[in-house]
Amino acid sequence: LVTGVQTCALPIFLDHLRDQELKGILSSDEARSKGAEIIGLMRFGTDNKDYFWINDLKAKMIMHPYMPELDGRDMSKFADFKGKLLILDMINATEKDGSAFVDYYWQWQDQPNKVVPKVSYVQRFHPWKWIVGTGLYLEDIESEATARNRELIMMTIGILGLISLLSFYTIIQSRKAGKDIQESEALFKGIFNHSQQFMGVLS
Repeated sequence: LVTGVQTCALPIFLDHLRDQELKGILSSDEARSKGAEIIGLMRFGTDNKDYFWINDLKAKMIMHPYMPELDGRDMSKFADFKGKLLILDMINATEKDGSAFVDYYWQWQDQPNKVVPKVSYVQRFHPWKWIVGTGLYLEDIESEATARNRELIMMTIGILGLISLLSFYTIIQSRKAGKDIQESEALFKGIFNHSQQFMGVLS
């Protein structure tokens, strides 16, 4: 959720810098540099280690916060740990709608020796021909899903428990009501019988 909200906010933030560029407040280089710098500092996630990166439509890396040695490099031949041409796949995936989800294998946060599945959301910023991307590790998604399922199970148990208590209460009330009806019927019959005797005495 945090990823989606922050990613959707990025075009607004970049649009502001673009507007300053068009008004001459910032030069083209200044606007782009400021945009890349601020995006590079953005973090989210449990340990604040999830991040954003930027590449352009020619597969050049504009900014990667954990791998700055990639900045400015041609990434057209860059593959993930399973051989997938990652940057080209992102460019192609966003060509139609301007955004897409891409799955691949990547290092675990800032640990280059740990490789895990990851899914990323990538979105084009058309004025500068940028692609801004961010992602979530599937382990994080599965952990969150497990936690949500546990919460759902506990909620279901609670609801079932409440239903059981209400059913038990309803049964007790029904039995009590049945007993009350029987007592009322007995009382009514007694009054009726005695009233017949009383009317006989009066006669």
